[in-house]
Amino acid sequence: MTSIKSYYNLAKEKYREIGINTDEALDKLEEIEISLKCCDIVDIESRNDTSDYKSEKENSPKLRNSLEKAFNLIPGKHRISLNAIHMDADEFVELDEIEACHYDKWISWAKEHTKGMDFYTSMVRHEKSDKGFALSDRNKDIRYFWVEHCQRCRIVGQYIGSKTNTPCTTTININDFFESSPVDFLSTQEILVDSLNKIYSEHINKNYNLDSIFTGLGEIKGDYLPLADETFCQNYAIDNKLITNINTNSITSEKQIYQSINAIVPFTEKTIINIRPEENSDNLILLTDKIINLARYIVNNNLLDKVIICLDFKTEVYDLARVKKWVIGTRAVQKAFLHALLEPSEYLKRCDEAGDYNSKAALMEEFKSYPYGVVWDYFCYAMNVPVGLEWLDSGNHISD
Repeated sequence: MTSIKSYYNLAKEKYREIGINTDEALDKLEEIEISLKCCDIVDIESRNDTSDYKSEKENSPKLRNSLEKAFNLIPGKHRISLNAIHMDADEFVELDEIEACHYDKWISWAKEHTKGMDFYTSMVRHEKSDKGFALSDRNKDIRYFWVEHCQRCRIVGQYIGSKTNTPCTTTININDFFESSPVDFLSTQEILVDSLNKIYSEHINKNYNLDSIFTGLGEIKGDYLPLADETFCQNYAIDNKLITNINTNSITSEKQIYQSINAIVPFTEKTIINIRPEENSDNLILLTDKIINLARYIVNNNLLDKVIICLDFKTEVYDLARVKKWVIGTRAVQKAFLHALLEPSEYLKRCDEAGDYNSKAALMEEFKSYPYGVVWDYFCYAMNVPVGLEWLDSGNHISD
């Protein structure tokens, strides 16, 4: 590994020529926490398959095992976003009866292997949401079942935060939808808002729990109509001082990165950036121009303390490739942030201020050939994880 250090020292001198301290960049990169989401993007056509829900007690140890394998291949220490369905209780517990103690095994594990845990409600794959409605169901008993579930999730989140000594972000994942355009949409949406108001009327200690709402629905085909889309969730969050969410699938251009984030960052304490796979990516999060530009925007606008980076893609418990998906996605996002941290942003800003766009373009072109990959290899080496393709040869990590 002597060559890695030697190459890094050469790269370090090269970056110093444009005013970049690579050691400082790597220190900042180490502090960036990425949350691996353990729950699915909802597929409406299969959202009410209850078989997985009934067997989560057996699946939780497998999930922890897979996460350990992934974390051993990812530089730095990160977080997980756990779904309420992944409780590890001694016996079956209904979702409106969950208690903090049902997640003690997860918390003990997280204290050893992660920087913290975040928490999501679980209102799919259940007989009480099989008609497409949960918090907006016109049946009061069903609706109150889910209100109770969400209230208990916030209490669990507060407990997680108190035990891990880092705030837990608890997200209400709203998946209610119409199967076709309704005659009266607003009255059902009013029921949803009333349910949310009831949930958030309960006081929770913000030192341990941060509240967020999100739509878990993936790309919707046909005539399905979500009751709460991304804009609804953002508006409700801002109005009620909750954490907002942005789904990267709703961003299609560099310009939209600016527009999407600028529209909400000034009005909220923090924003969760849910990074999802691009279409035709085999459900993989890859190092695309979009991810690089997103990281550049966050770094150049000093937003690292205001965003929570979450990898949000479908990884079933029985998915033998899920460890690879987590590793590929997390390392790709880390590379994007390293790319941003190694840019001579102060010089580029001065070019913008002076209107000297030709100098800016020239520097950006030169920057493309700088030894960014060498710095990344050194970061992996320093973090004691496999360098380059070595992680593919580090064991039979794709199976449980």
